[in-house]
Amino acid sequence: MLSRIISLDSTVAAKVRKAKPPRWFRILLISLTRAGDAWLWLALGLVAVLFGGKLGPVAFRAALTGVSIEICLFVAIKRSLRRSRPDPATWHRLKPIDSFSFPSGHAMTAFTVASALSWYFPGHPGLWIAAGGVAVSRVLTGQHFVSDVIAGSFMGWLVGWFAAFLLS
Repeated sequence: MLSRIISLDSTVAAKVRKAKPPRWFRILLISLTRAGDAWLWLALGLVAVLFGGKLGPVAFRAALTGVSIEICLFVAIKRSLRRSRPDPATWHRLKPIDSFSFPSGHAMTAFTVASALSWYFPGHPGLWIAAGGVAVSRVLTGQHFVSDVIAGSFMGWLVGWFAAFLLS
């Protein structure tokens, strides 16, 4: 099973490296991956505080708690597994924050925040769309393998849910 995952990861990474998407799509991917650098999630938390009524501050604390947990978790996992990143796509100059790939911290943070905020504001699919966009952009820019993003997204969803559950 692991060999099939590694094979799929390598195949997708090789195709991403060779691809030359249209300019508008490249701009979209870079924007999505940069949105995952933290500013978008902080902005969404502040929107929750300002416009979320009584639930806003609690939702913000849940997201912040989740992000604090998931950062410790993904740093520990990355340092212990030390999986190298794929060769990035050739059409951009994005520099990774660190040299390890598994799990995707951007995907993990995105899904932690989306999960925590969705606990309190379930009728906002934009949270999941934004998180999914950040996660997919990490693969399509060649910053991560598919399995890095799937694992990071799943772990982030669990951590966000757990943080929201704790603070409810």
